[in-house]
Amino acid sequence: MVTLEIAGLRKSYGKFQALKGIDLTLERGLFGLLGPNGAGKTTLIKILSTLLAYEEGEVFVHGLNLRTEGHQVRQMLGYLPQQVNLPLQFTGEEFLEYAASMKGVLDKRARKREVERVLIEVNLEECAKKKVKSYSGGMKQRLGIAQALLGEPKLIIVDEPTAGLDPAERIRFRNLIASLGEQRTILLSTHIVSDIELSCEQAAVLLQGELEFKGSLSELASLADGFVYEVGIPASHYEEFEKNHIILASRKEQNNLILRVLAQEPPPYETKLVKPSIEDGYMAILKGVAHA
Repeated sequence: MVTLEIAGLRKSYGKFQALKGIDLTLERGLFGLLGPNGAGKTTLIKILSTLLAYEEGEVFVHGLNLRTEGHQVRQMLGYLPQQVNLPLQFTGEEFLEYAASMKGVLDKRARKREVERVLIEVNLEECAKKKVKSYSGGMKQRLGIAQALLGEPKLIIVDEPTAGLDPAERIRFRNLIASLGEQRTILLSTHIVSDIELSCEQAAVLLQGELEFKGSLSELASLADGFVYEVGIPASHYEEFEKNHIILASRKEQNNLILRVLAQEPPPYETKLVKPSIEDGYMAILKGVAHA
């Protein structure tokens, strides 16, 4: 079943076009939205979260028109912004009680059940009575997801969720998001390819306000097919080589460097074509080497 349908969505700030006619359809599951800073991701997320008006196009959430039925749409949304302003003097439970009341869960018993449900779902029930100021970065993000889950929303929007987390917390958060996506539609907006690679099956790439790609992760990787080379060069030649080539990664072997290079033609030196990764496909779009 289609959860989110976007058609011809445009948004401008004065003469600057932030979104240039976005078309996108999402069904149940975890969907990744990739793009560098300034690509238009935040503008799109704010529009979908009913925080920002738009000039042209249509947005439907479970058949409801965002422009004319925004109040009903808000009842179906869960949103985790990039920066979550949590009340540090509250306990996790107190914060969720407050958030649930703001979402319209006014009956005290129903609110308590709802808070208990989401705490279990994000594995924070043992920390529920601890103050938020004592939480780690990963715990705060899980608390943010818990508030987004209140009211069992049909669509959850998550903006740059792993920024600032340490590697272990990032892995735990990805696993949580992946499990939540089994029963819901989750739009995960990020510029970190590994967040998408380890969690999502489908993704889109937004670049300068335009949707440059939408499809499976394997299709994204295949965009760089035939353009990714492994090149061996003397370490002393690196600076000169870097001036004319897109280097994706490097490793040292004795006095040589083994470079992973994105190029439309085979670079000089000894080269071999290699199988592209999802990040290679993403970089091929950003650098204009390939087009979807």
